[in-house]
Order: sequence, then C-alpha cells, then structure tokens
Amino acid sequence: MTNGSGSLTIEDILRINSFSTFYGTQFDVSDRLGMVAISARKPLESASVFSVPFLDGNERGVMRRINIRDQTELQFNLDDGVGAFSPRWSLNCEQLAFCITNGEWVRLAVGDPNTGDVRTVSDREIWLRPGMSPVAWLDQQTIICELLEPGTKSVGVVSETASARAVLSDWPDAWKGARATAGLVRTLQGDRGFPVGTLATVDVRSGEVREHLDITTAPAGVAAFGCREREIPFEPERSLEDDAQTGELIADGVYGESRILCRSGENGTFVILNTGGGGDVVVYRADEFLINRGPFSNEIVEFGGNGSAKDRYILIEQCDGNERKPVVLSIYPGYLVREDRTRFRNINNISSLNPYLLASMGFAIVRPEVDLSEVPAGGVASQIEVAVSRCVENLVEHRNIDGSNVHVLGHSLGGWAALLMATRTNLFRSVIACSAPTNLISLHGEIDVRSRYGDDFTYMSSLYESVFKLSGPPWRQLDTYVEHSPLFGVDAMNIPALLVHGDLDYVPISQAEEFMSAMEYSGKDARLLRLAGEGHVLANPHNMRAFVACVGDWLSEHHS
Repeated sequence: MTNGSGSLTIEDILRINSFSTFYGTQFDVSDRLGMVAISARKPLESASVFSVPFLDGNERGVMRRINIRDQTELQFNLDDGVGAFSPRWSLNCEQLAFCITNGEWVRLAVGDPNTGDVRTVSDREIWLRPGMSPVAWLDQQTIICELLEPGTKSVGVVSETASARAVLSDWPDAWKGARATAGLVRTLQGDRGFPVGTLATVDVRSGEVREHLDITTAPAGVAAFGCREREIPFEPERSLEDDAQTGELIADGVYGESRILCRSGENGTFVILNTGGGGDVVVYRADEFLINRGPFSNEIVEFGGNGSAKDRYILIEQCDGNERKPVVLSIYPGYLVREDRTRFRNINNISSLNPYLLASMGFAIVRPEVDLSEVPAGGVASQIEVAVSRCVENLVEHRNIDGSNVHVLGHSLGGWAALLMATRTNLFRSVIACSAPTNLISLHGEIDVRSRYGDDFTYMSSLYESVFKLSGPPWRQLDTYVEHSPLFGVDAMNIPALLVHGDLDYVPISQAEEFMSAMEYSGKDARLLRLAGEGHVLANPHNMRAFVACVGDWLSEHHS
C-alpha cells in the first residue's frame, strides 16, 4: 500500500496553518472599521520553537489585521520566536489587545492596527485558563485580565520541561561527585495547589496594574469578566448530514445581515464574509494545496436504535475505486459524533494521527461513538466493548469491509481502550497504542514525571480515578482495577502490538514498558517506538515523521 498522487502526507500536515481553540476564539471583528483580527499558527515546518501542549502552539501565532472591504492585510510586528493569540479590539477600535508568548512566558500586549507596532503592557504574566478568553476591554484605555504574582510563571508553561532541566543539571554533578544531589519529599503536605491569577485591570498608557481582590466591589465589567464561562470556540454550524466542510461562525450581523465564517475542508481554510444573497467574499485563505489531495469521502453512519439512542461512527476513506478496504478503527472513549470537538473529520487537523494520512495509505478509517455519559463507576470497559463490537459488526455486514483486516488504534485514553479491546475481543488484526495506560494499579501510584525532580510531587491518583470512573484506590477494589488493565489480559491477546510513548509523558513510559515485558514473557510480538524528550502529544516534526513512517510500516507488515 503506497501513497498515490492525491494522498495526504505528513509533509502536508507540517505545512498546514491552523487556529488554536484553547483560549477563546482567535478572531475578533471591528464593525466600525470593517476589520477582522486573526491569529493563525505558523505551519510546524517553519516554526522556530515547539511549545508545551498547554500553549496549544500559540508561540507560533501570527497576528493579522485584515480590511474586510478591500481584503488588504497587515501583519503585526513580533520578535523572532514570539507568537500572539486571543485578539480583542478596544472599544474605539484604535488598539488591539492580545497575549504574546515565546513558549516560556505569556504576557499582555497591544498592537497598533495602522502600523503593526506591538508593545508589552505588563511584565507580569497572564494566567491562562483553558476554554476562556484571557483578555477583555473595560474602556478605551483599560484592559481586564488575570495576572500572576510578579516573578511567577504559569505552571502549565514551565511544568513540561522543568523536571528534565533539573535532572540535566543534577545527573552530571552526581557523576562527578561535585555536590550533593539528594532531595527530601514528604507526604501530608496538604494541597500545595498551583499559582492562580488575580483579577486585574491594566492601563495601557502607563502600565499601571490595579488588582480587584473582591469581585463584589469590582466595576461591573470587571466582575463580569471574572465570572465568565468556558467557551466552545468554532462551534460548527453543520448537521449530521453535512459533509466535511464546516461553517464556523465568527461574527453575526456584520454590515446588516452579513456573517463572518471560517470554513475548513478539502479546499483549504478560508475566512469568509457571507452576505446572504450577495455571495461570499474571502478575506483570508490558507492551505489551498489541500485541493489536490484526495478526493476523500467523509460519512457519518447511523445504525440500530431510535433517535438519540442510535449507534454512530465516522467513516473516512480515499475515493480510489477500491471498495473493499482494510480498516483502522480509531477509538477514543467518550467521543461523540455530533460534537466532534477534536475535529476528527477535518482534513486540516495538524495531528500526526490525522485520519486522512491513514486513508491515503489505502485504509478505511472508522471512529465509533462511545458515549460514557451515563456509565456507572467500574462500567467503562464493558460499555466500550459493546460500542466497538456493534460498530465492527455493522461495518462487516453493511459496508463491504474486509473483516479479516481490521486494526485498532488509539492515543492516551484511546490507546488504553485499543489495548483493552485487543485483550477482550478477537476483532482485530493488530493494535497500535500511543501514550497508553496499561496497568491501572501501578498507574494509580505514579508521580507525574514533570514534577519528579521538583520540590513537590504531583500525584495523579485522583485524576486517574476520575478518568476511568473508578470509585477509589486499587487496594480497595482490586478486581475492578484488574478488569480495566490491559496488562492482565495479555494471555488472552492473540495479535501483535505497536506501542508508542514519549519519555516525558505524564502517562509514564513505564506503562508501555510493563506491557512490553508481559508480551515478551508470553512469547508474543510487540514493539515500542520510544520518543525521547516528547510528552503526551508529539511536538517535534522529526518525531512526527518517524511516527507516521513507523505506523505505515507496521500496517503494511500486518496487512494480509
């Protein structure tokens, strides 16, 4: 199975421009000036730094001001290695506020929409909260935000590499006998918590910061910002019957009945002024090379049940005349087709797990819906097995799929589910598990590797109990932990496994090593692609290339 002329490749993924979704919308519209501000992340291939996941690639953010009337563009001037995100026009539209970051700090800045000049407003760092816009305007000269204490950095920015930096200093000194490298860590220290921001207003002229410690006495605009709710940016305006093209509403009622939409699909990414009967005006375009990839089909399949009780899955494949394709079932527990928050269906997804990469290798890619919203504690494994089995059964009976050539793949919780299904069913030819928990007993007691060499450990037990719907620690419900741990099903597993893991992953690489050891002991085929310096999500383009090549070779080898 080789890539054809219309195939999507990892080099294409590295060329894609993209929009962050972590910290509110990356668009803001000025009706008064007829301007739209856009932050789009540089393609990975041209990035000078690669961020921690917490920043969502915003250190690559390029801030633009586009005139809707004549489509002229101005790019704001940023230092090398600095990106900008989350733009907000001032009330008089004469300034643009946004966050800037180099991957090590996050600060408040304002830009001049006429010259593109940018200046930092405060040296104190912005407190970022996922799902929330970090800045707003109180009046024409005052910005509302949440600031960390002077000299304090956001834990999400520094945590990914802090432990590695510490050990890079300690190990050589220990080998040389240069100094004591001992460190004492205690239990029962209470919840040390993480640095949190203080609600504040900043005067953009003087840089003066005024903190608002009591939200009940703060100005109404400040209080409203402090009580803001999490946003769902880019809510897709599409129904289940729509194809892969999305119309994501940015602004409504611009120039009367007009709307501004972001559309992403096989033709590229566009920001469009939709004037109703007057047609569409493109104000920003990128990734038009995607029009030469494919064509791909992208279908939502519903079967069984009635109404909302129906089972669903997404089916993606390249339209190449081959109707009976092998399958890669890409699983993630809790995934809902109607929401598709991960943008699984979008071809311009910049992940190395982009399903169109595998479709270009000749596979049909299937993402089943696995609803865990009403699953009781301890019932996750059974629910996943039911949903996956129904999906594969429907594929074989109704979609002309080669049932002898179905592989299962997953990342993180999906990797765990893929291994679990490989030990509980005979549906698959091979399994690919990335960043996967394998032994929930040992996982419960693990320390977050990112805090291992710091002054305090970060214990992950409460997080894992919540994620896997476990009602307590393993010493109080051992059977449930065993049932939900793929490691203890190795004897029943009859297919080979490819494990992929970064050694700085907060799901520790020892989870993959334990599974490898069990497969070795049982005389079964398993391989581990170990990614030095990578965390839970691949960031280094060279490693993304290596991963895609490894997965392609694996599937070719295990395809009959």
